[in-house]
Amino acid sequence: PKLKIIRPWDWGENPNSPKKFPAKFTKKIDHHPYFTYWDYQMAWYNSFLMNNQHMRHSWLIYFKYGTQFKFSNLFQEWWNWYGPSSFEILPEKIQNLWPKFFDKFQPEPDQKHIYRTIHFSSKLCISWIVSWNYSYEQNQCIGIPLLVRNYRTKWWDKFNDEKYNSKYLDNFLNKNSRLCKSVAPNQTTTKFLLENSIVSAMLAQAKIKKEYKKLMVEMLCSMDSESEDEKSLASSINMVDLTDGTTSVTITRTKKK
Repeated sequence: PKLKIIRPWDWGENPNSPKKFPAKFTKKIDHHPYFTYWDYQMAWYNSFLMNNQHMRHSWLIYFKYGTQFKFSNLFQEWWNWYGPSSFEILPEKIQNLWPKFFDKFQPEPDQKHIYRTIHFSSKLCISWIVSWNYSYEQNQCIGIPLLVRNYRTKWWDKFNDEKYNSKYLDNFLNKNSRLCKSVAPNQTTTKFLLENSIVSAMLAQAKIKKEYKKLMVEMLCSMDSESEDEKSLASSINMVDLTDGTTSVTITRTKKK
């Protein structure tokens, strides 16, 4: 069966307001004809407690390709029970994609609170098998027998993982750049951008060509003295008025003799 993740604000009405089951469901099974959003939440847990078509408590779970998922806290809690219990169940080649995904991936603002492991599995469409069985245990303190439900997750051996390599992850990140962390500029770039804004502000203050040229000379002299490499260079400015009313500015930098 296909399960749709519905958040409270996607419900369409008050989560406490009852909705009526379609007639085709009430005819097959004798149950209460109405349900609320909170019943829908419980169905996410209780559905997997039923026997599957093979009369077993074993389910194959996968994320559909090409689907945009919006997860709620409900799904995050469900994941603690039915999601992959450990990355160790995944093939090594898929495990190796996790560090890069964790480093590069940036969830959308309304999805930042969701586990990164959920994003990893849903974006890369990872599949797994979850099953549960009962076991009998004896309480050591009071001697009461207990019937315990034990959950287990494992990798689906028929899953085709051939394409899951670094190139596959790079392609995903390139196609979904909005989900990638922005690269912070290094110190050199930051310094240049700051100086560029200062220069632009200074040149904007010039009222006449003479003032403009003076500012240019001062800035070039400052640049020439910044580093050892720059000290070996000399700058000159040539300004020519053109026929269309604009001024051509030519900056020449030559090695000092």
